[in-house]
Amino acid sequence: MDERAWIELSSFEEDEIWASVYERLRFKPSIYEKDFPGFREPKPSITYSFSDIWGDDFSKLNADLNEKAHAIIRSATTADDFVYALDWQHQGYKFYPDKAGSAGNDEWIIPVLPDGDYHLFVEKSLAFGWLGHPWEQTICVFGQPMLVALKNHRPKVFRNPIRRRNSF
Repeated sequence: MDERAWIELSSFEEDEIWASVYERLRFKPSIYEKDFPGFREPKPSITYSFSDIWGDDFSKLNADLNEKAHAIIRSATTADDFVYALDWQHQGYKFYPDKAGSAGNDEWIIPVLPDGDYHLFVEKSLAFGWLGHPWEQTICVFGQPMLVALKNHRPKVFRNPIRRRNSF
């Protein structure tokens, strides 16, 4: 059995999951505010700004964000299950959260904090996930398993939601 936490997607797999993201989430990448949020945020979902992360406490807040995101994703998946880890315009991966160490940036190929590109962690059928928007500086957490886990592992930088979509 493969014990790697990160497995590169084939071109076919990558094309297939991105096609779903574009179609089902109506993904429209843009740097322009008029186009934000860039996704049709699924129901149910909560979107938080992470703009407060930049500053003197960046290291602490970023470490907390990574740790809590890992706990959320791990809680939402079953043992030996994966989510797609996608970095727009870059290599995508199958990410097995149970096989990963802590979520420090050095250990995660695709960080949970978007670094200039969209970073997504989504379940195979897009039933739940984590959508990071680099220019709006937001993270949308969606789907019941992720939202339940978010209640127990809310990152410090997630102070007040800026958008909610509550019903199916």
